[in-house]
Amino acid sequence: MLQTSDHYTVDRDTLTIRGATESDQGQYWCGGQIDGRPKSSHFSSAVDLTVKDLPTSTVTVTPNNPVFTGETVNLKCEIKSDHSDWRYEWYKGNTNNRVTSQTSDHYTVNRDTLTIRGATESDQGHYWCKGQRDERPQSSHFSSAVNLTVK
Repeated sequence: MLQTSDHYTVDRDTLTIRGATESDQGQYWCGGQIDGRPKSSHFSSAVDLTVKDLPTSTVTVTPNNPVFTGETVNLKCEIKSDHSDWRYEWYKGNTNNRVTSQTSDHYTVNRDTLTIRGATESDQGHYWCKGQRDERPQSSHFSSAVNLTVK
């Protein structure tokens, strides 16, 4: 029987696991008991819970660094996952500065690719991406930073 804690909580017929990790994997089942009665129900059929680590994002740059002033640059975010329904978020300089909120003629995002048209020296810097799925509250891990150099 699971002990209620910050990690496991039970509210009537619902078990909630907060911050699930791979150690929570396994079979779970339930049974009921009426207060004050010594007998309980039969146990339910078991369900298997699988917990995977969040996927990692990787950024590739085309053309290769350094790029030249005026060139069009494509940064592609790749997420190794069994799912294809990712929305991609792009960041420049630090992970608080979203590029996707600045979409313009200069920056455009098409699914997994951030395109910079007419690159200038002000486009130099570190870029990150991560993915988000609509039905999940968690996103992928941030990619490692890619340093874009414009000459």
